[in-house]
Amino acid sequence: MKYHADKTKMWDAWFLNIDGTVHAFHLQMPLQDSDLPFAEAWSIGHAISSDLIHWIQCPNILPPLQDERDPKDFGSKFTGCAIEKDGKYYLYYTMRDKVNYDQRIGVAISEDAYNWTRYPKNPVIEPDTDKFIGYGPRDPEWGIVDCRDFVVIRNPADGFYYGYFVAAAMIGRMSPVGAIVAAVSDDLLNWKNQTIVYVPRSNGMIEVPDVYYMNGKWYLTVLTGNHYCGRAGTYDEYINNYTLFAVADHPLGPFTEPDRNVFIGGIANSGFTCRTVEKDGKRYVLYVDRPAGIETLSLPKEVHVDSEDRPGPYYAEILTNLRTDTIIGRDHLPELTERPANSFAWKTYGGIFTKENNKIIAVTEPFSWQAEGFGTGAHNIEFNADVTLKGAVSAGLWISCRTGEKRIDNLFLLEPENGRVILTKFYDFSNYAARKYEFNQNTSYQIKLILIDGVCELYVNNHLLLQCGIEMLETSNAGFFCDRGTAEFENISLYALEE
Repeated sequence: MKYHADKTKMWDAWFLNIDGTVHAFHLQMPLQDSDLPFAEAWSIGHAISSDLIHWIQCPNILPPLQDERDPKDFGSKFTGCAIEKDGKYYLYYTMRDKVNYDQRIGVAISEDAYNWTRYPKNPVIEPDTDKFIGYGPRDPEWGIVDCRDFVVIRNPADGFYYGYFVAAAMIGRMSPVGAIVAAVSDDLLNWKNQTIVYVPRSNGMIEVPDVYYMNGKWYLTVLTGNHYCGRAGTYDEYINNYTLFAVADHPLGPFTEPDRNVFIGGIANSGFTCRTVEKDGKRYVLYVDRPAGIETLSLPKEVHVDSEDRPGPYYAEILTNLRTDTIIGRDHLPELTERPANSFAWKTYGGIFTKENNKIIAVTEPFSWQAEGFGTGAHNIEFNADVTLKGAVSAGLWISCRTGEKRIDNLFLLEPENGRVILTKFYDFSNYAARKYEFNQNTSYQIKLILIDGVCELYVNNHLLLQCGIEMLETSNAGFFCDRGTAEFENISLYALEE
């Protein structure tokens, strides 16, 4: 659970489902104090799982080459994908050459998904120099040739395989920009007809594409953000690191970004490098979590498409298997026993919380706030409640993380006036992380919070909105918060999660 290989931290990962066992192949980087040999630390990692939650580490594959055998396939590999055809498995990866680290797409082939042999005729894809920045004369300031992060799908409608990679193209902007290029194959080794199917509307670079078919549409997701040269690439001004999506009616696109174009997003330590896998009739997305510490593979999320054809990550029912103890059940609500003062040094209070049957009602002074808690929790928790704002400026969940005398008071709040969900703290209420979301007064919203191993996941009506690294202490005690008004909380439950 929260997997990373021994003595390394997780990097980009991609997945292959073989008869219900999901294989994760991933890049990895050694920890600062790692004593792993270079060939092990920078190999492609391999792990398997039957439930997408618990992972078993397998021997690494495809170690970096550090000699002259293939100057086009030098050093560690970059991101790729895996697919099966006629009982054989094909693992694509980004080759990098010895001189400039220019990129190409290579492939390795296996009969069992554990032992892999590089295809002797690699590379199988190089960028078409008539269309993209290639290996010939080019602007010396540009740097490497981009040809990376391959992902392959099979289109059942025509039986062809479509492969997508990132290249750099001159399309009339002030510098080259990232483009998703599609190529077509019938045997997974010979790829033809390179065609641009997507270019981000923001002026920037992109990484780690994924492509899949759902609800009659083809969806493309790509990683980008403010530090990829783009600005205002999304409608949500609260995020700067995000995965966008675009939609098409055919695998060759063109893929078009809607106005509300965020698949997953957040701040610098939010999840990144999304890839999906099908299992038991559902599509799941996993990404890399960035807690305060070692990067790990995330918990799985179900991918759903809403009524406006927007895909997104949603709470996965298989995560209920993480629950180890019911601390608060919906059928019995204990009393609130903790009421912190709402100033940093004086015993001042700004509101009252009352319990009516299994509902909690909070009422504050017109210009004050208040939190109250149950005085109970665990280290890893899932905390659920339906929240209704009855005129309050904001309301939501209060989590008080504690070790001895040290405490951190985190607030996960709905803010209708600002149109956002926010992670903040009292007493300064600074914006730590936020997502744009339209809330209404007098409407009930189901809030689900998972705190696990230095990462928070906040769901609204099961849609994942916030996911980022967060400092956690020994215990995470649960409670509620209300700011300048009235709010109600019901259908409350609290679970301890697996350590």
